[in-house]
Amino acid sequence: MKMKKTGNPAKATVVDTSAEVSEEMAAPPAPVANQGPPGQAEVGLDQHEAALAQLGQERIVNAQLHLQNRQKELEGLLMQLKAKYEEGGKFVMTHIDIPRGVITRHPRA
Repeated sequence: MKMKKTGNPAKATVVDTSAEVSEEMAAPPAPVANQGPPGQAEVGLDQHEAALAQLGQERIVNAQLHLQNRQKELEGLLMQLKAKYEEGGKFVMTHIDIPRGVITRHPRA
């Protein structure tokens, strides 16, 4: 199976803190837009792992779309059955048992 390449995650960077920086040269830290709780840090995923995770997510979305299409098909079929078995308004379909292949209807009052 061929996997779709969807982008490169950012690589984690290592900062060398062993060098001493004088107080005069040290700049104030830049504000971080997405700060979380203390000790929280973002770490880039391995490219292969990121691709697998994205592929899994795409499969779920595709399955959900497929399910929605099948549900719409079933609803359309049920509307056709309802029209057929209500016989032009003589009956009202109240229940359908799909596994048994039976509908319940009663005469319209």
